[in-house]
Amino acid sequence: MNGDITCHWKNILRQSLPILVLALFISTCSGVIIGSNEEKLLMVPALALLIPAFINMGGDTASILGSRLGSALHLGTVRPFELSSDLLEDIAATIILAVLSFTFLGFATYAFSVMINVPMALAKILTLTILAGTLSAAIMIGLAVVSAFISYSRGLDPDNVVTPLMSTGGDIVGILSLFLTIKLLGI
Repeated sequence: MNGDITCHWKNILRQSLPILVLALFISTCSGVIIGSNEEKLLMVPALALLIPAFINMGGDTASILGSRLGSALHLGTVRPFELSSDLLEDIAATIILAVLSFTFLGFATYAFSVMINVPMALAKILTLTILAGTLSAAIMIGLAVVSAFISYSRGLDPDNVVTPLMSTGGDIVGILSLFLTIKLLGI
């Protein structure tokens, strides 16, 4: 019994360690991107309120999808690289969750910006969070599906691969989506 537990933990570590090292690199890149846009953030303080929650949301919603896919792959209700009704339902639910979450984030950011006396127009914040959030979610959903399918096909447990990748991938995809949308909207 004890040997099985030791082998199980070694297997998790073997599968997770390279992903965690990659996650460290991705997180560092996200910080560099934020730091290189510091001047823009100082000009619009409400954006500084938005960033922490925004970059977490994309990764969090994709992690949820990745976990669901990992379970579905193990149960056999979803097969790698095949469209099924279960897969499409999970993707649709993730899209709905993301749009609702980013909409709520827009309202919350507006409320906090008013409370600390650095308001930004509600319509502008909502447009920004919904557009950037939808872009981020679309990319992260694609990455979650592909990484779950590839890891499972290679004999890895998607739970050891997808969640850390989505958490940190959401940082860089989220910040790039946010700054791209800021540029497109002229904020």
